[in-house]
Amino acid sequence: MINLSSHKAFSIYLLFAALFLGVQMFQGLSYLDIGMYMSGYQHFTSDPYASYFLGQWILTYDVTSALCKLFSINSFLGLRVLHLVYVLVTQTVVYLYLRQYISTRSIITGLLIATLAHYGSYTEINYNDYSALLLLLSILCYHGGADRDNQWIIMMGGVLAGVAVYFRIVNITYICLPLCAMLISKKWNNGHSPSNGATFFYIGMCFGGLLGYVVLLCQGLDNVFALTFNDIAGISSDKSDTHGMLYVMRSMYDLYTEVVANAGYIMLFWIIIVAGMKQTRRIMRITLVAVAIVLTLVMMNFSFFPSNITMALCLIGGVGVFFIRGVYPPLAHLVMISMFLPFVMPVGSNAEPSFYGKETCFLTLPLVMYVLFEELMPKKEQLERRAAMCMIGVLGAGLLFFNLTHKQMEEGNRIACRYTVDSPLTRGILTTKENADMYNYLIREVKPHIRQGSYMICSFSLPAVSILDCKPWAVYSTVYSTDRMNDRYIKVAWKHTKELPYVLLDEENLPDGYKHIMEELSLIRKYQKIWTDGKYSLYYSKPYPGPERPKITDVDPYRHHP
Repeated sequence: MINLSSHKAFSIYLLFAALFLGVQMFQGLSYLDIGMYMSGYQHFTSDPYASYFLGQWILTYDVTSALCKLFSINSFLGLRVLHLVYVLVTQTVVYLYLRQYISTRSIITGLLIATLAHYGSYTEINYNDYSALLLLLSILCYHGGADRDNQWIIMMGGVLAGVAVYFRIVNITYICLPLCAMLISKKWNNGHSPSNGATFFYIGMCFGGLLGYVVLLCQGLDNVFALTFNDIAGISSDKSDTHGMLYVMRSMYDLYTEVVANAGYIMLFWIIIVAGMKQTRRIMRITLVAVAIVLTLVMMNFSFFPSNITMALCLIGGVGVFFIRGVYPPLAHLVMISMFLPFVMPVGSNAEPSFYGKETCFLTLPLVMYVLFEELMPKKEQLERRAAMCMIGVLGAGLLFFNLTHKQMEEGNRIACRYTVDSPLTRGILTTKENADMYNYLIREVKPHIRQGSYMICSFSLPAVSILDCKPWAVYSTVYSTDRMNDRYIKVAWKHTKELPYVLLDEENLPDGYKHIMEELSLIRKYQKIWTDGKYSLYYSKPYPGPERPKITDVDPYRHHP
């Protein structure tokens, strides 16, 4: 029987989530990744060799480019609307699946905490979103197939995991999902043969990998993916590369130690709240509870990060499952296998929690809320339940405060984001005064010197490439790649395009990597400065017939275009 009251409650929550996340869409304009997303979605499929660095996420750019064409999306706000739709669809899928196992109250509470932790200016749809969705669906297929003893559903989960590799190449880690399921089945066996499930999952994963490759082959993108795949070994072994294995391992170590520490803090503050509630004297009771609340808010302001908090709650819930007597095996199996999402999906990423941590807990947190409030602390344990509810309330309030006052990725906080950029790409988005002034200045002073549709490399802002109506070429940012890899990207881009880019530099804050890039480009063809204001400089290449190049002040930028 359909529970209409449950559906109504979830619909009200979903409306809140849409409003809360919808309001956030209108603020924040990072200078890094979102520029890569926009220019990639605009140009990668039609001109892949000019920026084959994006081959690491090849289907992300292929699929999103098709969606942008289908819905006529050509702005950052449009990409954020796609992301919002993705979040609402994902949460609806989670609700429809989990309601057969846990209460609607637990589902909504978990999703609410995950939504409040949905923080950062990277709200454009990206490869982490696709990766999280495909892994979530793969987990549900594996669990649902095992629960119903249906191998074909498990195989479908493998297909999704296989396809996911093309959305983010490090999603190859999804191959470990059946192994985790087999380990979990050692303690909570639901009657399904874990080895048979693993076999069918791997068959599906092979088929998914083949399916993804056929899609690339049909579009002529298979060679781009092959180039990227060949680069992975070199990147992984390079200690100086931010995508190298050593750097990634250090990032993972930092992440997990922070999660464990945050879980410890949360448990400590909960214990203080419980101790306070047990006091007979009112002044002691109020004092201890107030101290715990203040300490929680202080730690959230200086140490906690939203995604670390949600992952810490997941860790507490996962440990708590081991203390539940007579737990329903399929439920315990689902709780534990869902941990694969927040704790394994980040493997292979060099990013901080603010980047990938937004959607990884949509499945796990509702299950954790059920474990904590329905299993570990049943209604008869009123004091512990009230303390836990107080703790969750404080965390929720802290997440709201954090969202309002802390800097987003590479952006000011929401209070500072009140200014606009005069570009169709950024219409409707508010940013800091510094950001707005910079982009408006570039549009006014630099854009007239650039031929529309040209290639560009920019040292200080990736969105500037698209905002100035240019296309990316070879190097996105020296933050992403080493000099060795940048040389390779330049070589491939030059071979396939036979064009060189404009180069826009911030001369006062120029990383060493861009000096190397200018040297490499000049080996192909000499560059000259065609515009400068002392801080920003625009360089362009042109083979002049005489030995003397025109002085900067004499250059008519339109006369020297090829």
